[in-house]
Amino acid sequence: LACAGENDIGSGLSLDMTLASMQRFLDAAFGSQSGGAVQVSHLLFLGPKFEPWLKDDPSSKKQYSKLSRAMAKCCQRHSHAERIHFMDCLTMFCTPETATMPGATLGGKACPDSKYFADDGLHLSPAGYEKWKQKVEEQLLLRLSKFFLCVVQIQKVLGKHEKG
Repeated sequence: LACAGENDIGSGLSLDMTLASMQRFLDAAFGSQSGGAVQVSHLLFLGPKFEPWLKDDPSSKKQYSKLSRAMAKCCQRHSHAERIHFMDCLTMFCTPETATMPGATLGGKACPDSKYFADDGLHLSPAGYEKWKQKVEEQLLLRLSKFFLCVVQIQKVLGKHEKG
């Protein structure tokens, strides 16, 4: 489980530099820089989220949107893409009516819901962490169920061959 990039963009680091750091992280996580030995078997990468401090900063909101799309592509194009799942969190903590409206992400119309954030408008509140936990658990269960379904199918195939 990994999350990165928001602080880079928030502090003015370019999108290219942030993505280069992400690429280095993915390479290191999967052992691409350590003689090819795999360090992790799978990775759930949490994308950036719109935060309340972005409300009056359309330029930064646009950067977060670009960052989210670019990170998803970075995960999809990585040499271990089949083991990486990018979880789009951009509008996860936004009000329901703005999170799904046309232009929510690209137009910056999604509005963060303050109940999910601490008073600083940056960090998650207990309610925010609970929602994040639920979404992460859903993704992990989905990934595990696919794995176990595959194992069951393999066992069925092997069982047919042993009988025949």
